Amino acid sequence: MLFIGFGIIFSQMNNNSPKNHTIHRFRVGIRRTNTKSEEFLSMVRKSLGFYLDKCIGHDEINVENGDCIDEFGFSSTLFESLETMMMLDMKDELRRAIKYLKTSFNIQQVKWCSRRELWTRVIGSLIGAYSISKDNFFLELACNIAENSILHDNEFSRVLNTEGFGKEMAGIKSKFISDFSAGLPELAALFKFTNRLTFKKQIDNILIRLPIKHNKIGTVYNNDTSYQDNKGIDGYIMNFLSDISMFNEIIPNSAIEAFIVEYCSYLQPKLVSSSTFLYPLFQIISYFEQKEAVLMLPVEEDLILHLYNNYKINKNRSLALFNDLSDLGYKFEGDGLRELIRKSSKDTKIMKLFIHILEITKRGRGFSSLMKSTKRKIHHTNIQSSNLFGQFFGLGSIVVSGNIQVLDRYIINSRGHLLIPHIDK
Repeated sequence: MLFIGFGIIFSQMNNNSPKNHTIHRFRVGIRRTNTKSEEFLSMVRKSLGFYLDKCIGHDEINVENGDCIDEFGFSSTLFESLETMMMLDMKDELRRAIKYLKTSFNIQQVKWCSRRELWTRVIGSLIGAYSISKDNFFLELACNIAENSILHDNEFSRVLNTEGFGKEMAGIKSKFISDFSAGLPELAALFKFTNRLTFKKQIDNILIRLPIKHNKIGTVYNNDTSYQDNKGIDGYIMNFLSDISMFNEIIPNSAIEAFIVEYCSYLQPKLVSSSTFLYPLFQIISYFEQKEAVLMLPVEEDLILHLYNNYKINKNRSLALFNDLSDLGYKFEGDGLRELIRKSSKDTKIMKLFIHILEITKRGRGFSSLMKSTKRKIHHTNIQSSNLFGQFFGLGSIVVSGNIQVLDRYIINSRGHLLIPHIDK
């Protein structure tokens, strides 16, 4: 497997003189007071309060017994709720969160965690909080965590580990293609905001090792850089494509753009329009809308139709009908829902859908993620996922605060966090 050498490309990117990014002025609080909006705010406040009271400093919470869950190792719910708290004007909750970040959080005490999850959930959340509030505290904290993660970066590891590899990590001999691009969009945003040389160098390091060879990429890569060819497309490949597309939008790069156009053309006969992991294609299409090869992808209208057919509001809907809705039925992931909001002309219709989903997933003092069994049956996990705040509540807060236009104006990372406005066309 040959890797394209990207070491010289950063100077090429600087010659491309990125155009202006228009800053959006965010509204905060509920724009139009109505029963559904107030009910949504109440649900957010109660479920977040449950987490802050019981498990602040931990990732997630079991909604049935109040046990704290550490899936990631860095207080993911706290970080991923920042944008939601800001847009809903939840001053008390935000004050508690900021106090914890200033007095108790220390990235150097995080012994090990997923590289990709740290960049997308933590640093992405802080960039989003800075984009909304313009408070330098969030930008500086994002930079501090980013610089620390760069210091401990291992170019072929899925994890960041500040204490050396423990036994539980020593057996990892491969990584996913999306691990190669982990942090690339967030680094590009930080570089645009700060112009720090550290971020420029790390971007160059990532670009050098991107495994791009014509249109051949795989899902899993071994340490010798060979890959397992699955002869198709899955969520890992989509995240990789989405990452490099977002990067190209922030810092234009002709080599990446050419690869995506070629690869998407190659994918056309392989796409299955009902596959929900294809939703990130919407962003890729929008980033390269001027390219006929990408516009020819036979997926956008089919997926929108698929969304509307499956998200119809039905008072008698049961969990069984979530069988093919992995973006909601798994852990409140929001790529598909984001596109539905973009296509909807009525806020009230969307809020009815949000409330309906929350009523289905309500358990104990919060909201439970749903899982599919091996027999494709749906069951509650009893875990209140941080995705609930980073993606689902985040999207709902965008709707009720009257900021829907940011879905078109901003580059949004793979965990639903705002990075930087699109380049003005």
